[in-house]
Amino acid sequence: MEYEICYLIGESKESNLETIKAAVEKIITAHKGTWLEGEFIKKRRMAYKIKGEARGTYVARRFTIPSRDERDEVKNDYDIMGEINKELRFNQDLLRFMIVKTDDLPPLQDLINAEEKNAKTFSKERKFGKEESSQKVEEKKPEVKKEAPKKEEVKEEAPKVKEVKEEKAEAKEKTKEEMKEEKKEEKKAEKKEAKKKEKKEKEDDGLMSDSDIDEKLDEILNI
Repeated sequence: MEYEICYLIGESKESNLETIKAAVEKIITAHKGTWLEGEFIKKRRMAYKIKGEARGTYVARRFTIPSRDERDEVKNDYDIMGEINKELRFNQDLLRFMIVKTDDLPPLQDLINAEEKNAKTFSKERKFGKEESSQKVEEKKPEVKKEAPKKEEVKEEAPKVKEVKEEKAEAKEKTKEEMKEEKKEEKKAEKKEAKKKEKKEKEDDGLMSDSDIDEKLDEILNI
């Protein structure tokens, strides 16, 4: 008869997985069981906690047990599967286990192939997701580069503002100097007008102006 055993090991005992598997194999072989090829192992989260464990590793294997006619039993009422189940229940490393006939079960290899296919599909999806996300990042990069010149333009405006301020300052200085010159010219013009007026008034009165007197003195001194 062919049977399949599926047992669950808690996450806290995953480091002892090989030791636990060897103990289960020993129980089966001790009762004249023969292990078949193929082994399905999968880690998964459990629907509810078992003995405080939320995650675990499922192991599924198949084996054959000789029929009653093929076995040399001392007792006719000897229940070989009952003994196997009893010994497995005493194993504290197993959270759960189940042994069923494989008459209505698909080959274990089908389960292994399906799991491998799912793993490859998941791997491709993850890879595709990473490539897609990297492409999105690359697409966004040119937008950042386009915005960069705007910042540089803002920085370039500062010297222009400085130049305008310097030009205004120079214009103010020039205006002050021009005003000073204009005032000087106005004073000179006022002095000239005053001298002309004074000269005319003295001429009208028959008197010599101060400038005429100075000229005459210069002539006399130079004689």
